[in-house]
Formats: sequence, C-alpha cells, structure tokens
Amino acid sequence: MNEPKAKPGASQFQILICDGPSCGLTFESDVLREQMEKQLGADPELGKRVTLVSYTCFGRCGEGPNMYARPVVEGEDPNAEPDLDTLAAYRGFYPGMNEASCKRLLEEHCKHGRPLADIVDDY
Repeated sequence: MNEPKAKPGASQFQILICDGPSCGLTFESDVLREQMEKQLGADPELGKRVTLVSYTCFGRCGEGPNMYARPVVEGEDPNAEPDLDTLAAYRGFYPGMNEASCKRLLEEHCKHGRPLADIVDDY
C-alpha cells in the first residue's frame, strides 16, 4: 500500500469523527469532539493544521466511537468527506476512542506525524 507520508510539524490533517447513531448517541462522540476542539484552541499552531469533520458512519459501530486521521493532500478541501478509496489508501482508522487516545491522536499523529501504532487500524 502506498500511503501518503506525513511530515512532522508541517502536514495538514483531517480527522473524521463518526457521529452516526452508535458513535454519536451511544458512545457520545460529540463529547470527544468538544475536547479536541479545546485542545486545538489551546495550541494555535496545531489548530491551523487540523480540521475536524463529522462523518456519518464507518460501518464498525460496535467498536466506537470511531475516528479516522489522514493527511490532507495539497489542493484538497479539508472540510470535504473523502471517498472510500482515499480512506483505504492510508492507515488512520482509530476505533474505540476515548479522551486520552484523542489527546494522543492530536499530539502524536497530527503534531509529530506518528500514527498511534498500538491502536491504529486499517479501514
């Protein structure tokens, strides 16, 4: 698989946050989104490089709340949902997220370009 490589401290990232019935209602993904928005607000440099986008459903509802982090390609709209081929091209699916893993996602994956090897999964 030829996935795009993130450059630490330089790449733009998009984080898709599932807000479907399971992730949104059962697992309250909106609470995690609010936490991430606060973290991005407290780090203006990172806040300029990360876009949070609501995503309808990843189809892995029992594993939620689910998120997907990926670098944004130059010229691409960071607010637009990517197609399924784009999701399959990059290993950035994060099932079962919580407050601690969301903080790590922003700090390690988005800020330093290091996916969280212990929890990242293929989509």
